Amino acid sequence: MAVTAARAGKRVLLLDADPLGGRLDLMLGGRQLSRPGPGELVLLGLDRIDPLGGLPAGAIVATLDAGRRERDLVVVDLPRHLGEAGAAALRGADRAYVVVPAELRACLAAGQVAALARPHSRRLSTVIRDASADTLTEDDVTRTVRLPTAGAYRSEPALRASLARGEVPSVDGPGPLADLCRRLLAVPPGCGTEGAAA
Repeated sequence: MAVTAARAGKRVLLLDADPLGGRLDLMLGGRQLSRPGPGELVLLGLDRIDPLGGLPAGAIVATLDAGRRERDLVVVDLPRHLGEAGAAALRGADRAYVVVPAELRACLAAGQVAALARPHSRRLSTVIRDASADTLTEDDVTRTVRLPTAGAYRSEPALRASLARGEVPSVDGPGPLADLCRRLLAVPPGCGTEGAAA
């Protein structure tokens, strides 16, 4: 989402607020972040402020406020266990997504995450990966997670391989994930159930 917006000319702030996550700076090849395309992508690793104690809610609120003033878009990667900071980020988001693989265990886990997040976001929806008749359909995922669906996409082996090498995804061309990100970015803030950035 962040890279797609930057390649479209937006000034984007990407907040890595998952203290137990895989470090977005490594996944996105940190050295390349200053040149993703015509826009600008700045990544801030809030996840390493206090990885065990969690982020102070005030810190994330202040960061989001500054990002809104200085950037066209703020994208936040939140942990499954929200804590006060994650809840504050959701309350301030125009839209929030739970990304769900179309697998039963993943959907059950996503349903638990959705139950925690729902009280803090009026615009919470799912993005579904790899739904099919052989796994779970989009309707199956929607019923299990109990959230509306913003969109779905198919995994891309080439994209997965580039991320594994720490290369910035090339999302300026065709591809299921890039296409979905462009559609979601085109939804005006506050419209529909779909849409932010969490």
